[in-house]
Amino acid sequence: MMMDIALFQENIEILRQSGGKWIDQRLVMMTAAQCTAKGKRINGTDFKNVIEKVKKSSSAFSPLRLITFSIAGLIYIKTNHYDHEIDRLHRNYKALKEKGFQSSMHTYMAAMLMEEDTEVSRLKGIFQRQISVIGWDGCEYFSRMEHRPIFLKYAGMS
Repeated sequence: MMMDIALFQENIEILRQSGGKWIDQRLVMMTAAQCTAKGKRINGTDFKNVIEKVKKSSSAFSPLRLITFSIAGLIYIKTNHYDHEIDRLHRNYKALKEKGFQSSMHTYMAAMLMEEDTEVSRLKGIFQRQISVIGWDGCEYFSRMEHRPIFLKYAGMS
């Protein structure tokens, strides 16, 4: 199935006018591509509303502020029930923090991508098993940050 290039270009332009003017154009294109793949034309007003709702749901110094556009794009693509999805994001984020994940934009992204029925208690255990499999404690190579496995950096465990 081919992507509708005209719709893709239209979605890019709408996003640029709806808060994506100063955003990395790769993020704008990614969001436009996801909407286009679903055959959805972006409504600029609705997208701006999602961005504002995400901003209002967090403090001024929250790591969420760094990825507002990306999170708003994922919410916009996923559902029309924006408030419910934002609440789910914050519930998942809180659950991850309670299990030892750091306060970071990566934890917010993980919270956004979690499924409804994800058992948060299992996530930390999965990462801990991966650490023991690669020999975290006895391996000098992984003691420097640049050599740590990427999933540990993004999980807030390094």
